[in-house]
Amino acid sequence: MLILAVTLLFATPTPDLVASTRVLVLPLSAVELSPQQKALFDHCLVLEVDKRGGLAAVTQSLAETDDVEACPTTETTCLSKLANALGADEVVLTQEARLANGRVLTLKRIRIRDGEIMGAVTRPVTGDHGEELLLVLGDAVAELFSECPLRPDAVAGVPPSMAERFHPPPLPRWAFAASAGATALAFGTGLTYAMLANDARRAHNRLATQNTVIDGHELQRLARLSNERQSRATLAYVATALFAVTTGVSYFFTDWREGLFVMPMTQAGAEILAIGVGGRYE
Repeated sequence: MLILAVTLLFATPTPDLVASTRVLVLPLSAVELSPQQKALFDHCLVLEVDKRGGLAAVTQSLAETDDVEACPTTETTCLSKLANALGADEVVLTQEARLANGRVLTLKRIRIRDGEIMGAVTRPVTGDHGEELLLVLGDAVAELFSECPLRPDAVAGVPPSMAERFHPPPLPRWAFAASAGATALAFGTGLTYAMLANDARRAHNRLATQNTVIDGHELQRLARLSNERQSRATLAYVATALFAVTTGVSYFFTDWREGLFVMPMTQAGAEILAIGVGGRYE
């Protein structure tokens, strides 16, 4: 009996040893979200799918090869091409739509082998900020893959810290760099004009203090030139102050955590390369 019990214990497959079902997660279909918001939603959906035992989430960008061209995701042939390029077994489609009484989020699960719809989940979404889509994602994925238990080390649902980043959309790093560069350029311009104004002023003073006959027109020209350059320097300094304030504010809204870096997936062995502005994963 003891030998039989030990044999059954080691013969019973654990969730981590069962062959993973590869699930192709296609981008969210929504008309009222920015590319950054859609990318954040897709990223969270991939993580939620990958939290379920026996599943391995893959993304469409991995199938962007010379043999697989972009095509409408509603066509079965397109889904088959994308899935076959990755060896995926199933596909998850997501769509956000606005109805008369609010918005709904729909998730559909399709088996590639025969095109059968394995399940569909619809969740009402309240509020217009956008992050509400992320808050219902955990329960929706759990219902869609109800036969797949949560991994022991995973927690279902999108963390509040991730949902808070949905609105407003985080600024890309290049926006902060552009603002900082404009600040430096404006300051350099102001400094240059200030130096030129000082040169014209010194020339004016040298001419005014000469003991010889003074050319009145040249004296007026130098005074006018000095004033014009000083005015431009003042405008440049004002622009510097405005750009500096913009740079300081944008610093707190820049997505420093989602730049170019590799983020490991949970337990599936896949890696997501987050491309900040475009939000692509490959």
